[in-house]
Amino acid sequence: MTAQISAHGRIVADVTTRTTANRKEMAMARLAVNLPCNNADEGQATYWLGVVAFGKQAEALAKHSKGDMISVAGNMQLNQWAGQDGVKKEQAQVIADSVISAKTVRPGGRKATPQAPKPAEAVQTPQKPVKATAKSKRKMKKNAKHKHKQMLRLISIFPALLSEEEPKPFKVGILEDMAKYIADNQIRFGIGQVKSALARYTSNYRYQKVLAAGGYRYDLDGNPCGEVTPEQQAAAKEKTKAIKAVYNGLSITSKRL
Repeated sequence: MTAQISAHGRIVADVTTRTTANRKEMAMARLAVNLPCNNADEGQATYWLGVVAFGKQAEALAKHSKGDMISVAGNMQLNQWAGQDGVKKEQAQVIADSVISAKTVRPGGRKATPQAPKPAEAVQTPQKPVKATAKSKRKMKKNAKHKHKQMLRLISIFPALLSEEEPKPFKVGILEDMAKYIADNQIRFGIGQVKSALARYTSNYRYQKVLAAGGYRYDLDGNPCGEVTPEQQAAAKEKTKAIKAVYNGLSITSKRL
């Protein structure tokens, strides 16, 4: 008994290729597929799906790289193995009969159709900014709280590198390292959530302050990995000034209120 599956997701690690004993081309990849989930913070959860392709489909898969969106279809099977710690692990994977780039296909297999340009008269002129209402302020506050919660989740996943109280500069390209670690350990934390949490983390005054001070950058394990360049130091110093200016402006406004 077999199960057919069609999925649309993002490749989270470099596609690996090899030739089988029968001299057949083979390619393997891992997809992050977003699925509806009522218990998730954003109404969806990430499902990690392995993809195995042979022959022409392997060639099609090998043309893609980490970060690309693809649609796949084929027979689904469950891959089980014992980890180095002896714990039994398993992962669902699809033996792909079809591999199509997301540039030509949307989720669900529908081909993307070019949209006609809007008439010039339909273009709206920019509106003047309006003052935030009580409702919009509550929404902004709720959104900020949600992003802070995501940041704390990311810190809990990488405690050797991240700290809210004592941050340190992380290596360039840390997003790819985090995505690979999360995928390898099947942690339910989507790439969009990681990006949002990192943006929140790096916009913090304390992080920009240590970045402005220069010194080493660090990897996921907290080991030195590169250094902050003088240009990056200068940019961080400007950001700390901007953050302080915004904070002082908010403080003055609060006092007036």
